[in-house]
Amino acid sequence: VMPFVSPAVNGVVIWRSGEARKYYETNVENLKSAVKDSLKQLNIPITSENKYGKKGYRMIAGENTRFKIKVLHNDGNVSCVKIRINILGDQNYAELIYKNIDKNLLVKRFN
Repeated sequence: VMPFVSPAVNGVVIWRSGEARKYYETNVENLKSAVKDSLKQLNIPITSENKYGKKGYRMIAGENTRFKIKVLHNDGNVSCVKIRINILGDQNYAELIYKNIDKNLLVKRFN
């Protein structure tokens, strides 16, 4: 019998009702920094950023508030990035943002 591997371990992007989410084994502050770096690299300007709950952040980015991104503390040293693009979501664009986040987290880990 194979043990269940959570999304936090295997890096799977989960889609639900037009919103993507991906779990990372890092704290919220590191993840927020990687998200901001990724949006800057992709030329997606952040138009609004504020605290969300006790340990999270919400960002609005892009033209016409196209991107809604939440960086949330999940449990222990696990955090989550939720991305909604437009109303229905855009899987290709979300995957591109996640790839950049992954790359930026690797850079931060080794610096």
